[in-house]
Amino acid sequence: MRKFVTLGMLFVAMLVGVIWLGQHQANLSQLTSNIGAIAQSKPAKFDYKTRLGLPAASQIYQPKPALSGPHPRYLFPGTPLSQVKQHAKDARYAAYWQSVVEKATKFAQTPPPEAVNLDAEDPLRGYGNQLAWMALAYLCEDAPASKQLYLQGTVRWLNAMTTWGLPRQDLALSTFIFGVATAYDWLYDDLPKQTRQSARQYLIEMTRFMRSPENKGAAQWREAQFTANHNWWNYAALAISAAVLWGEQDSPLTAGEPKVWLDEAMQNFWVVRTTLPADGSSVEGFLYQSYGDRPYLEFATLAEQLTRPASSFLEIEALKNRSTRLYALLPNNTGFLTYADSRPRVFSGAYIFRYYAARFRDREAQLLAQIMEDAGQRYKIKEVTFDWHGLFWFDPSVPQAKLEQQPLSYHWPDLGLYAIRNSWTKPNANLFSFKCGPVMGKTVTETWGIHLPNGHIQPDQGNFSFNWGSDAVIPGAGYARKKLPSNHNLVVFEGRAEQAGKLVGQVGGGGAWFGSRLNRLQRQATVLKVDQNSGYTSYLCDLSGLYWLQDERVPKQQFYPNYHRRITYLPKGAVVVVDRVQTPVPRTFTFRLLTSAQSMAVQENGFQMTIGRTQLPARINDFSPQPSSRSVAAEKIPTWDNQERRVASLTATDRTQAIFAVVLGVEGSEAGIQVTAKQNQITIRDRDRTINLPMD
Repeated sequence: MRKFVTLGMLFVAMLVGVIWLGQHQANLSQLTSNIGAIAQSKPAKFDYKTRLGLPAASQIYQPKPALSGPHPRYLFPGTPLSQVKQHAKDARYAAYWQSVVEKATKFAQTPPPEAVNLDAEDPLRGYGNQLAWMALAYLCEDAPASKQLYLQGTVRWLNAMTTWGLPRQDLALSTFIFGVATAYDWLYDDLPKQTRQSARQYLIEMTRFMRSPENKGAAQWREAQFTANHNWWNYAALAISAAVLWGEQDSPLTAGEPKVWLDEAMQNFWVVRTTLPADGSSVEGFLYQSYGDRPYLEFATLAEQLTRPASSFLEIEALKNRSTRLYALLPNNTGFLTYADSRPRVFSGAYIFRYYAARFRDREAQLLAQIMEDAGQRYKIKEVTFDWHGLFWFDPSVPQAKLEQQPLSYHWPDLGLYAIRNSWTKPNANLFSFKCGPVMGKTVTETWGIHLPNGHIQPDQGNFSFNWGSDAVIPGAGYARKKLPSNHNLVVFEGRAEQAGKLVGQVGGGGAWFGSRLNRLQRQATVLKVDQNSGYTSYLCDLSGLYWLQDERVPKQQFYPNYHRRITYLPKGAVVVVDRVQTPVPRTFTFRLLTSAQSMAVQENGFQMTIGRTQLPARINDFSPQPSSRSVAAEKIPTWDNQERRVASLTATDRTQAIFAVVLGVEGSEAGIQVTAKQNQITIRDRDRTINLPMD
């Protein structure tokens, strides 16, 4: 059976063709024969120390004399105060210094509250972070009146914070430790004696509480969450507290207590370094890449400046390749690809890439930082655009790469993230992206198996997004409050048995945090084959092992459907996505396409809609011989910003095999594209070119 679709020029057309191929009971033995035994019990606790050969702390680092030397110790051993003060007067650093002055003045002039909610993360994280701004402004400012303002503001906030009690959320506690430790270290000789002593006592109490078994929140992140930003913040906080208190005399510290803290941090980040993917990707998405890289760099810089690590925490491929985030830019630099818990406009953390540019003489990192800073100003992002770290980490001697010279396609092999576009400079350029790889990435999976989940992941393997100019035609899911399979452009199944009443998607989803019952994964998503030439690039993705379906009609009362997705990108911007799904017994399938359409209506053969600011006409066509039920609804997707999508759903009942074909065409794509979908092969005809691609 064959179905044909034609795409016109200068508009976006979408086809969803559904071809029901009948109920092939003969597939039962074929589909179930590959299903191995499923572990129903909770996996045993993973002994990572033995598995990874975790060395003793003494084999990871040795202290330098600077660790017990005079204050300040944090950052200044690498960039002396005299040099930072020169940067503050250098026109090339003017944006950073102006930001420091503005923020420090605002913070110093704002009276602290008498009491705070210690169970909240915010605004406590902001209170902790603001201490460094005032302390740095004091050190670099020459005007006596301004210096006095910044010192008095720092003292006033320190005195208030020491009376509030201990923050009970781990991220708030970490930022409090960072803030108090920074002010204590940088202003050690200038703080009033009573303020310095109370700040030291408070710092000790917070650090002890961070490690306390009674602190359940911090304990769960420090146990074995080596890919999580929480873990990095918590252990970096231990390290900076140890560094600024090392060698204290006449102190309430017990003998060797800071060394215990630093030992733990060193061993933790030794494991973190082992699990970081070499391709520079982040399992938590770009939002948390920016947020988590800061504590990692704070720790790694401290380790390099104050100790002699056996192996560098900085000279690693994972950090050298962080600037590949450049290739995830949306058209017109409007944001970044969204996967895991992220959102498009994540432009905070530009100073992180200033560090990578300086450290590795990385031209792409310098370009990316500039783009992020420009966008932060353009969109008036509430996060700080010019962070105080820029006075330490920006090196204007590193040239910027040219955006128009960057590759049009890029693949992060560890994570299985793919991005392909038709231009970097055209206003109506398009970008297509998808994700197909191990849920935690290859490095983590090969090292840990299923024992290192991360709650910020989503059940989105195989999901795709499509941007046309500044319009997100098929947007990414965003930062999900609940990790539902229906948040993504994927097939979902109506549940049976204990799954009845639910839309069943990929293993690991369904809750507020990803990671539920990962032991039910049969195998990870993988790209089976890449076909590429000058005319097209095509990927065959296997999603079969991710869907665990209960069914009382099969021998083991559970099975995994066969699910292949073939994605083909043509150079002018046309994209063809074909799904083939097979089940051993009849099931009800629903295909959902989440769009940013302004309007959508059901018509005789499918759906009519308009998309984007320019109100481009578009269609979704249903050509199934046994028509599926069709529906359109505006849905609030459960994300933190409550995004609304126009969702086109195609549902067919009691079928064992189906092919779903989605064709996206953009302005400039070649006219007259025809798509033929059969069980084992698809054919794309584009003018004088014919492309035959297998589904196996």
